[in-house]
Amino acid sequence: MTAINDRYVLVQGDTHMYYLPETGTSRHARSKRKVYAPGDIPMTELNKPGWWASTGPAPEITIHIPQWDRTTSYTLRDPATASEKFPPTLTPEEFETAAAGSLDTETIHYNLYKPVTEPVADVITTISTTGWPVLTDAVPDVFGERPWHASLPSVLTQRPEYLHLFPGYLDGLRDHLKNVIKALPGVQYCYVKDNHLDVTIQVPLDLPRTQWVTPPNQYGPSRRKPKPVERPVLVTRHLRLPVPDRVPGPNQEAAIHAWDRAVAHWVAVVTDAKAAACHHCDGTGHVPLGSTEYTPTKP
Repeated sequence: MTAINDRYVLVQGDTHMYYLPETGTSRHARSKRKVYAPGDIPMTELNKPGWWASTGPAPEITIHIPQWDRTTSYTLRDPATASEKFPPTLTPEEFETAAAGSLDTETIHYNLYKPVTEPVADVITTISTTGWPVLTDAVPDVFGERPWHASLPSVLTQRPEYLHLFPGYLDGLRDHLKNVIKALPGVQYCYVKDNHLDVTIQVPLDLPRTQWVTPPNQYGPSRRKPKPVERPVLVTRHLRLPVPDRVPGPNQEAAIHAWDRAVAHWVAVVTDAKAAACHHCDGTGHVPLGSTEYTPTKP
C-alpha cells in the first residue's frame, strides 16, 4: 500500500488547518516555534500538537525555530579573584577542559565563572502547501459493492469521513468481473479458480462455412430440397485471466478510475477472443485468434 502522506489541509468554513510535524518540541529550540502565513501573518496553534490554523488558504508557510544563545566565552564573576590558575577569561574549550576531572572541579568553575553569550538567529523553514490534499467533511456516495479500505494518520483516527482521501484499496474486483463476464454473449462458464478467472466462451470462426440446410415447409409435409445457407461455425475457447481482487490507489477516487479501467480491459480481452479457420484441414480445424496470451497451456 502507498505510504500515508502526512501533508494535508483540513478546511472548515474559512478556517484552513495544516498539520506541520516540524513544529513539534525539540531540545534545540529555545522556545515554542512561530508559524506564519504569507504576509508574516501569525498562524494560530491548535490544541492538537502539530496543527496550525489560518484564515483562508496559506499557499506558503514559514516556520521560525528560536535557537539557544551561543556561548562565546566564560568570565570570572568577581574579577578580583583572577589568578594564574583562574584567568579572567576562558574560551568555551578552555572552560570545558579546566572543569573536567571531578564533580568538585566542575562545581568550582561554575561558581567562579559565568557564561558570556550572543543571540543566534532563528532557523527559518519555508514550506509550500501547493498540492497538499484538502480534507473536507464530504463523504462520497461510491461505496456499495466496492468497499474502500484505508488507514488514517493517528491524528485523524476518529475522523472516518476522511478515509476516501487517503491511500487504500477497493476490494472485490474478481467477483465483480465474474458476474460481468458471465453476461457477455457466447460465454458459457466463468468461475474463480486459483486466484484467476477461468472463462469458457463460444466464438465464430472468422471464415463462415457454407452448409446445406433443408428449410422448413410451411405448407405441408411434402419434401423440400436443401439449399445452401451460410452460417457461422462456433468454436470453444478457454481463457485463464489473472484478475486481481484488490485495486489500490492513492485515494478512493483514483482507485475507482483504476477499477473501471481494469473492468474495461478484461471485458475487452474476452470479447477479443476469436478463432481462425485452419485451411490445411479444409476449414474443419481452427487456431485461436486474439487474447491468445490468456489461453491456458496443456500440462
